[in-house]
Amino acid sequence: MRYTIYIMLNAEDDFRKEELEIPEEISSIQAFYLYLKKKCKLPDLRKEEIYICSKDKYEMVTLFITSQGDTISYEPIDMKILLSINTLYLSYCNRTARAEEIFLSNGGSHYYMWHDGWEQEYSKYEISKKQEKEWLQKHNLHPRIP
Repeated sequence: MRYTIYIMLNAEDDFRKEELEIPEEISSIQAFYLYLKKKCKLPDLRKEEIYICSKDKYEMVTLFITSQGDTISYEPIDMKILLSINTLYLSYCNRTARAEEIFLSNGGSHYYMWHDGWEQEYSKYEISKKQEKEWLQKHNLHPRIP
């Protein structure tokens, strides 16, 4: 299947566009990631960095690949989900920066994170209550509760 792939290597960059054919024999997350890494000339993940593959620019995350130093872990997904789309957004970011982005987009509220489907991703980053309080103060937020 042919894909249009937008790649952002850090928050300061614009998306780079690539056109790519994904062979049908790719059936695992690991193979998919390694194929994209090779064909799109993606850099290695640094420690505590996360690679996110999504259906659109802002949400619908379908794949996480996280570096824990020497180990790379893959968040399992059903590869069939990729058959229904033809555009992918790839981005690299620091785990804490990604957590802060989710926290702020939900107004600092765990209720809205859970309600809108972000809690599972957010919980992977193991953010402390102390860090959350710092973000609330820094951004002058007061968590909303319905």
